[in-house]
Amino acid sequence: MLLACCHPHLAPKTQVVLALKYVANLKVESIALQLGEGFDSIEKMLYRARQKIKSNALILSRYQ
Repeated sequence: MLLACCHPHLAPKTQVVLALKYVANLKVESIALQLGEGFDSIEKMLYRARQKIKSNALILSRYQ
């Protein structure tokens, strides 16, 4: 998951949110509070990022 969090095709803010959620294991409420964003905004960002990763739009290999 760390590789997906750092993927260059994701926006930097999305990378931070993914890292906080899946690497640092923070709850969405904590992330929203720390970043000064709304809960719904963070949830949507996570949903869209997961969809992008699942749809194989992100290739996690060294042969890009």
